[in-house]
Parts: sequence; structure tokens; C-alpha cells
Amino acid sequence: MEGGTYNHFYTPPRLPPENVARWYVRELENAKRSRTAEDTYKESRTGRIEQDIKSSFEKWSQRGEYEKKEIYDERSRTQSEEIFTNIFSKTIKERFDGSQHSHIGLSKYDPDSEFFTASLFRSSYRINIPIEQAERFKEWFPQLNTQSASPYQWSFYDWHFNKDYELFPKLIVLTDKQNNAKYEFQSLESGAQKIAYFFDNFGIANPYLKGYVFICNINVETVQKTK
Repeated sequence: MEGGTYNHFYTPPRLPPENVARWYVRELENAKRSRTAEDTYKESRTGRIEQDIKSSFEKWSQRGEYEKKEIYDERSRTQSEEIFTNIFSKTIKERFDGSQHSHIGLSKYDPDSEFFTASLFRSSYRINIPIEQAERFKEWFPQLNTQSASPYQWSFYDWHFNKDYELFPKLIVLTDKQNNAKYEFQSLESGAQKIAYFFDNFGIANPYLKGYVFICNINVETVQKTK
């Protein structure tokens, strides 16, 4: 997967590190309180991810028709975290793969500040381009998409949810291997949120996962569990 192990976490000012996960979850919950936001959330990639995770884990959590209670209890105690983490990671990865197909656009060049604004993944990005390279860059840019083959290579870093609960990378690097050039796309998106889910919000009775927040880092394909 593109992106290597680049890992940047945004920490709100003056917030103790141990409370960061709860801050992200609280911000997400605040955004979901109005009816309009709730409808948007349910139809968003975030909402669909939540439903997929819940459906899969509920299926695993059911006691089998021929499963003794002590075996079921032991399975729940020893396997809940591993199974939920695997379901969470797999579901995010599937949605992530689909989000790479994106239309792109480019603004009029600002010759004084020497930058373009690009639109990708339903978000806006600033690209600083020296004025002597700007005309050529704008000529070949429309031919690209995020699945472009050689000599262009896209790398996506630090994936988040935007204000509409859709996935987007906060940093994109486009490498022009033919001309040995790299271009960084810095996100202009405000209100970005980490890919975090509070287990209690799934409405699944499981005492072994109660109170935990699961945070997914797409770039290194890991899931962090924290209180």
C-alpha cells in the first residue's frame, strides 16, 4: 500500500495525550446530534463502515445453537478484541481501497504566491509550484487520476474523515519519475477527524470491549485500542 509508515497525529492544543481519542469521538458525536448531520452520517462512508463493522461483529458474537455456555463465555473473553480488531481493520481497508478512485481538478494559478489549489477526494489541497514550472504542470495535470501509472506515482498519507465523514488523506505526494520531481499536496480541510470508533456506540453487549475507543491508522494498517 502507498504511504509507507508516515504517521502524524493531530493533537488539539492543551489536551492531555491520554484524552486525544476521546476528543475525536466527542467531536464526531457532537456533529451527529442534529437530524441533518445524522442523515448525512448514515449515508457517509463513516456511517456505512460503522454498520458493516457492527453487522459482522454481531454475527460472530452470537452464541451457536450447539455451543455450551462455558465455551461461548471463554470464546468471548479470549477472542473478542482480536476478532473485533480484525473486522475493524478489514472493513476500513475495503472502504479505503474504494476511496482511491477520485476525480481531480486544478484552480487558476496564483503567480504572486506561486501555488495552485487542487480538488481530490472531495477535499481541497494547496500545491506550491515555482512559476517557471506552473504552465507545464497545469498542461499535464488533467491527464492524471489517482490510479495513474508510470511515470507518475501517487502516495497518500495520514488518512482522516472530513466534515462530511468521507475519507481523505491530509498529505498527498505526486512523484514525476520522468523529470525527477515531487509535488506535495497539503490539505486545506478543516475539522478533520481521526478514524476512530467508540465501541459502546455500536450497541453491542460485550463487557470485554466496553469503554474502549478503536483508532485505525491506514498507512501502517494498525488498529490502536485505548480507553
